[in-house]
Amino acid sequence: MEFDTVKKDKQHREYIMEYADAQALTKKIYNILESRPLSAMNEASHSCLKCSTIFVYKRPSKFGVTESAPSCPVCGSTVVEEVEEPKMPEKNDSVSKPLSHSPSQSSIGSARSMEQGLRPEALTNPRKYESDIEVISNPSQSSIEVIDESSRSQSVTPMRKKSDDRQTAFTTEQSIREMLSPLSALTESSSSEEENGNEASPKSPKDVYSFTDLDMELRLKTYIYHDVFTSENEELCSLVRCHIWKTGGSDYDGCFVLSTTAVYFLFTTTANFSDQSNWFSLNESYRIADLRRVQPIIWYQGLEIQIKNFSFILLLMDGDRTQNLIKDFNGLTFKGVKVVAKPNPKVELSLQQSVLTNDLNHNSEDPSVIHMVLCRSLEISKVEVDEEEYLRLAGLVLTCGLFIVIPGDLSWLCSGAQPSIVASRDLSSLIEVEKKDMQLVFHFLDEAEAVEELWSVKFGVSSQIDSLLDAIRRPWERRFSVPLEITGL
Repeated sequence: MEFDTVKKDKQHREYIMEYADAQALTKKIYNILESRPLSAMNEASHSCLKCSTIFVYKRPSKFGVTESAPSCPVCGSTVVEEVEEPKMPEKNDSVSKPLSHSPSQSSIGSARSMEQGLRPEALTNPRKYESDIEVISNPSQSSIEVIDESSRSQSVTPMRKKSDDRQTAFTTEQSIREMLSPLSALTESSSSEEENGNEASPKSPKDVYSFTDLDMELRLKTYIYHDVFTSENEELCSLVRCHIWKTGGSDYDGCFVLSTTAVYFLFTTTANFSDQSNWFSLNESYRIADLRRVQPIIWYQGLEIQIKNFSFILLLMDGDRTQNLIKDFNGLTFKGVKVVAKPNPKVELSLQQSVLTNDLNHNSEDPSVIHMVLCRSLEISKVEVDEEEYLRLAGLVLTCGLFIVIPGDLSWLCSGAQPSIVASRDLSSLIEVEKKDMQLVFHFLDEAEAVEELWSVKFGVSSQIDSLLDAIRRPWERRFSVPLEITGL
């Protein structure tokens, strides 16, 4: 028997007795230890995110003995999480409560499979007493370790196994019925509200995003470790979900993954997150030694990642998110990787030169660029005229007197060449602004041609809309001395 005590000479104790007495003692001790939860024995169940191994970890002792961080006994990874300990079924329930809910075996099987989908850890967590009994807890609990595999197998009779199976099926079905009960009540309530038409359905709370907490969802982290990483000791450093543009013009929605050994570019394959194996597909990967430079692009609309002789642009379309990611990259210590905190001033200068040298009607004294956003799409149409122009990943540039549209060729963000301009409108011709979810519609009136022109702009995040509207209000209200009306706010 093994006891958890600070005195080494008291930890292991041997008792010599007859085999029949040892069998009886083993069975009694097993029944006692089986009913004790891991928390009572100063232990907890942990799951490895790298290889899915579930193991038991002894918590640090109360007597000042230092313990190392939990690590997987199979692969040695320290990326583990504590999982919920499965509840032990009560022995009396299997005898006193008959199976009266469903005589069909198929219904029990479906409930069991449903339970596995809802709580996989409750059915897969191994317990120490399922093989060799090993209980470690405080000295006052008089913990005992019994190592006798033969007596373990003999103590579990066939009748007990059948009773446990019936108990598992009953407990599973009962938990499913308890879970579905409020759902059926909710359905009845919703139906009555539709019939009466008097009560309005409650609105679901809006999602609140954090731009400082860069931790990721557990399912996504598990998917990266299982299906993307290739090296044995590879650890995740950073993950960015964005729109990826590569030198040459190809672009797609996906993820940029940075690990301790490689860089991965993943392509988004589906919007359905029920099956994690179909979330992403690997598009490209490079060694970490090929990474050269990380730098924000103009107006902090994303990041430029230079790998070998290629440049990738991670379009985040959000200044706060971009700046926090740059801070995260600054904490990395990779040799040969240059992390620049500010955008390239040559790119900003080339944009300003393009605005000044083009044949534009500058009605303001200051033609300098005061704001710029990269949008998902921009559609220009004229009312009562069959003319439409659609631009992907267009840039909307604002001066004190002009709206300017730059096409979706993003190569100028890397090369520093002057971008072309495809359309412009005077700020004074703006007569109305509409807001529709993640879209803004600008109404311009061309007094010379008596034609109303609409610019429908779709954005990636709501912060883009707020910053652009603030930049428009100041020069517009200064010119007309009245507040700018925006419908839909």
